Amino acid sequence: MNMDRWSQKNDWLNQYNEMLVEETHGLVQQLWLDAEGDSAVVHGRAASYYAVQLAIRATQTFGHRHPVFDETRLSLTVAQRQLKLTIPHRRRKGRASTQADTRQRELTLVS
Repeated sequence: MNMDRWSQKNDWLNQYNEMLVEETHGLVQQLWLDAEGDSAVVHGRAASYYAVQLAIRATQTFGHRHPVFDETRLSLTVAQRQLKLTIPHRRRKGRASTQADTRQRELTLVS
């Protein structure tokens, strides 16, 4: 990866982290963001499923404004349960989905 591309992704992750804290009103804590290929990966602890909804909305909004990554993978712990979601940015599906092999239901978002 060239320096310009890395720098752009790093700036995006820093801005995204700030937006997540602001848009979730601090209800998602212990945030850790990273880039894996063409995906942004977010780990954290959500105070409630409402906080997860806020994180999903912030991810959709920021991803459409700054389409550096193809998708964001949210991995949030809520009430000691792991929730993994994939939010596409470049392909407008209008949904966030769980990984197919985990036998979890797909979460469809209406905007």
